[in-house]
Amino acid sequence: MNKFVARIFGGMLSFLHSIVIVVLIIGLYQYSKNEETLAAALGPNVYDKAYVYTIALLVFLVYVLFVGMLSTFVSINEHLEEIKTKLSNNS
Repeated sequence: MNKFVARIFGGMLSFLHSIVIVVLIIGLYQYSKNEETLAAALGPNVYDKAYVYTIALLVFLVYVLFVGMLSTFVSINEHLEEIKTKLSNNS
């Protein structure tokens, strides 16, 4: 049962990776075409390209750290039975 849940969660994380990358690419592309659309959300500093790209980079880094932590937990959970067997054989 644990492996099934871990496999489903791993698939969901892969799907989430795709969604986030596509949204960031589309968002930056739309920003390059029309800066006024983001001005309402990010404020008047949106006209500074370095500000927008820094915000996008920070969002991506926070996402990578958070999802990396979740992926590590899923990986540990997938191998938990193997780890438990090895530990009990060494005792």
